[in-house]
Amino acid sequence: MKDLPIIRFGKVYESEEKREIINVRHDVNDLISVAIPLVFNTDIKRNRKEVSARLRKRDIHVILDWIKKAGKIFATEDVIINGELQSPKEYCEKVHQVTGLPRTMCIEILNEMRTYMEEMEDILCKQFRVETVSCLNDFYTTFRGTGIGFAPVSDIVCAVMPGNHPIVNMMWIMSFAMKFPVIIKPSFEEPYTPLRLIYSFIQAGADKEFFSYYPIEHSCLKSLVQISGCSILFGASSLKQEYGNDPKVKVYGPGNSKIIIDKKYGEQVDDVVAHIKKAVLYHSGRACISTSAVITEINGEQIARKLGEKFLKFQEMDVEADDAGIAAVRDVEKAYRIAMEIEKLLETGNVIDMTQDSDVVRKYNGKVYLMPKVLYCKDVREPYFGMELPFPFVMVGECNLTEIEQVIGETLSASVLSDDIDVMENILRTAKVEKIYQGYRKSYKMDYGMPHGGFLADFLYKCKGFVIS
Repeated sequence: MKDLPIIRFGKVYESEEKREIINVRHDVNDLISVAIPLVFNTDIKRNRKEVSARLRKRDIHVILDWIKKAGKIFATEDVIINGELQSPKEYCEKVHQVTGLPRTMCIEILNEMRTYMEEMEDILCKQFRVETVSCLNDFYTTFRGTGIGFAPVSDIVCAVMPGNHPIVNMMWIMSFAMKFPVIIKPSFEEPYTPLRLIYSFIQAGADKEFFSYYPIEHSCLKSLVQISGCSILFGASSLKQEYGNDPKVKVYGPGNSKIIIDKKYGEQVDDVVAHIKKAVLYHSGRACISTSAVITEINGEQIARKLGEKFLKFQEMDVEADDAGIAAVRDVEKAYRIAMEIEKLLETGNVIDMTQDSDVVRKYNGKVYLMPKVLYCKDVREPYFGMELPFPFVMVGECNLTEIEQVIGETLSASVLSDDIDVMENILRTAKVEKIYQGYRKSYKMDYGMPHGGFLADFLYKCKGFVIS
């Protein structure tokens, strides 16, 4: 059992107060120090301006080189964490134990994050809509003869990490690439990923003072957000309601991502079902870009039934097998609440279970799993249609696509199976859909150069007119 530390602008510190890190078997994995407001308030006030100034003076290509090297170290090498070596395999096992994600998926995440970090220069160009990243050295660029200045809105960025999936740590890495020292509040559920990343950066040659890691109780969150000046939060819809009106807080909540199918593609039932299956199962259904609803013009019930038949096979298989793709859950009470929520939907008479009333909750080898579920909804206008749940769960319904703007609802990522110009124009025009992928493209694969709740660069920087003499 290890003790995970606090990192105070690069300085390692252990507190007397510790929290247990509990895994999906409800055993104690490790201990982690807990920071109190006095500690992080003092540290941030004392260091923010000086450390920020030093990072802003660094050449952007040096920072990008750190990120590229850190990505390789994170994914392929032993990392020295608080004096002890951790291999990629040991890291993956830790993440598997506490998140319940399959081991093969944890390995995929390692490689996926390395790829994103290697592509950071391209991501920055897309984020700032520029041809070169030199704008982050000069903090201005020109476009058609007009000078555009970039003013950072804060000295530092606070990133409040969730515990369900490691990939979201890319958002604070992007913030660092944009020359912001990062204050990370890890989840007590999965604190391993940001810690390994920080030490990977230090091993890659980055100044350790640019990284802070404060494990804090939820009751201290407001205090941390207020003093940081600029924060990125991940969580449920309730978090969005709490902080949604604060311009200095960016909240990433449920994605409610969808697949939309016209009549032509609706005839390709087998191909469509294969596409939907991959999109729903992506990262065990936990990602905000995992599909949670399907709207089709025709064959809705047939599509839902065939998908349900494929999902039923998970009931018979070893859910711990490498190819299963199903995640165990830590919060057993929440799992049963979700099962009850689905049961209430079925009682409305508007929803049909296409997985033949198979159990949502399954106990296996000392763990609890939420099993894939497909519901056919007779009316896509019902408020619960498209609801997002943290496992492979999808609702399928029919609708004439001339009415798609009225029924689609807020959608982070939409896979649109249509070649019809009118359909594509209607979806392109609606402000409710943020990302559109036409055809059988992977709408569930992240592209950090695309808007994701808007561009991160627009949140961290204010553009201004700049006339050069």
